Amino acid sequence: SSTSPTASTATKYLQPGQAFFVKTSASATGSPSFSFTEASKYTGGTFSTTNLWEIPNRVFDLIDVTLINKDSQVVADGTQIRFSPGFSDEISDLDSRKVMNLDENLSIYNEGSLLSIDSRSAAKSSDYIQLFLDRYRAKNYTFRIKASAMPGFELQLRDKYTNQITAISKNQETEYSFSVSDLESKRIDRFALELNFPNEVKLQNEKFDGDQVKIYPNPVKDKQLTATLPYSFVNHSCNLKILDMNGRIVWEQTKFLSQLNWDIPLEGAFSNGIYLIQVSSENDVLYNRLIIQNH
Repeated sequence: SSTSPTASTATKYLQPGQAFFVKTSASATGSPSFSFTEASKYTGGTFSTTNLWEIPNRVFDLIDVTLINKDSQVVADGTQIRFSPGFSDEISDLDSRKVMNLDENLSIYNEGSLLSIDSRSAAKSSDYIQLFLDRYRAKNYTFRIKASAMPGFELQLRDKYTNQITAISKNQETEYSFSVSDLESKRIDRFALELNFPNEVKLQNEKFDGDQVKIYPNPVKDKQLTATLPYSFVNHSCNLKILDMNGRIVWEQTKFLSQLNWDIPLEGAFSNGIYLIQVSSENDVLYNRLIIQNH
């Protein structure tokens, strides 16, 4: 083609070390093929390469899942989940659809699609990531799972066949070995990853209730946001704190609240990520989650 793809740093030219997949259309007949010729080569002078392996201006957390054939000690397959406020939970060009193998297939099931790479919005408590695994060629396997720091979250692997839950460590590999035998043990939806807020982040008496304390805009892309509070906070001295997912206070203000809306000028540098907003009066304490997404 004489055009370059949109919404991507890739161009119509193949760079050294770059590979690609070709998917035929549903209407293809016969044996589709393509070929490279001398005329296909770039002859326009110095070729400027582009870093295709990084997404510019994106900071994201990762979960890598590798499947090992324990009988042969061979890597059978792998998949990856990425989290960033700039990503979408819907299927997009930042996701990579699964190309099926002849042997074991490990992927992520999302919205009816199988993905090798699933790019999701910022991680949320109670996120449920359904893994898809089929075409077993052995009896014994091991998952090697490595997650980035992901402050404020606990990650666990659920085995629905054995009813076992395994905690996944951060910034190091966690191994989980399993076997398959009967049809039930080979269910394609046997495994799932789950994200939860740890108890130490859930402060005493917190109430995550979007109907009681509303925050907008959320995600925040500039230095101004507004919190709308229930009537019980009006005409009282109130304190508002913004905490990171390690429980550290990164912004705080105390004022006498004379109306429902509290305009909050975000001063200082906030990095992209999830924060907790705590609003307290002498009678009550409310919490909500805030996503910072800088340009």
